Amino acid sequence: HDNAIPLIQAYYGSGPTKSYFVGCSEGGREALLMAQRYPTYFDGIQAGSPAKNPPHMWIGNNIWLDQLFSNPANALTTAQINLIQNSSTAACAAPGTGVVADPRKCSWDVSSLLCTGGNTPDSGTCLSAPQVATMKQVLGPNGGVHNPRTGKMIFPGVNPFSGLTGLFPGSNSTDSHILYIGSLFYNNLSWPWQTYNFDSDQAALDALPMATALRTINPDISAFAAHGGKLVMWVGWEDPQIFVWDTVNFFEYMIRQNAVNATDGKLID
Repeated sequence: HDNAIPLIQAYYGSGPTKSYFVGCSEGGREALLMAQRYPTYFDGIQAGSPAKNPPHMWIGNNIWLDQLFSNPANALTTAQINLIQNSSTAACAAPGTGVVADPRKCSWDVSSLLCTGGNTPDSGTCLSAPQVATMKQVLGPNGGVHNPRTGKMIFPGVNPFSGLTGLFPGSNSTDSHILYIGSLFYNNLSWPWQTYNFDSDQAALDALPMATALRTINPDISAFAAHGGKLVMWVGWEDPQIFVWDTVNFFEYMIRQNAVNATDGKLID
């Protein structure tokens, strides 16, 4: 930005009347970073599926799930994963579309897949009681990983009709996200993720300078709004990595902290 504007001015004789930033995923995190830390740079910012808190995101959608599904009693077969996705989609999608427009309006419960009678989990047509209990921890806006001591959410759950294949039954030591965390935060590709503590270890991770630098969760965008800036955030209901509820929760948090009008997203005077 600092270099582009002078170049535009030099070539065209005048600078741009409006400047925009568009990014998705890591680019979405950078988009939020611009609104929060450089509020006068852009007039409009679009933050798609923002990976706004990598230390929480990679822990929540990888390490916690890896630990959870390393227990054979919790592990799911491919057939069971497909069962969860197909059953929830059938219950939540608009008739004839196969598309879930708004999961907040659906009351599907994974308990409906509990094995009964002589049916067994091996059939791939139902889930055992431990599997149902595990998926209740995993699914939905109130699911996901929480601090076991305080109960505070670290990263929310995933939707049942999302791309669950690839997430379950868990990863191994060569998983790229495990290596990513080890490289970026610990300088150790063999870091002990199997015993990661979601209370003490999470606090230590959050305190690392790199974690602080990457985190873009400041809800105060008053300087950006005062500059006349407009921020649009979006995320896919079925995003299998940056779970939708992380963005939804952050938007609602911004509303509460900034007195933002939830209808049009504008700051309330």
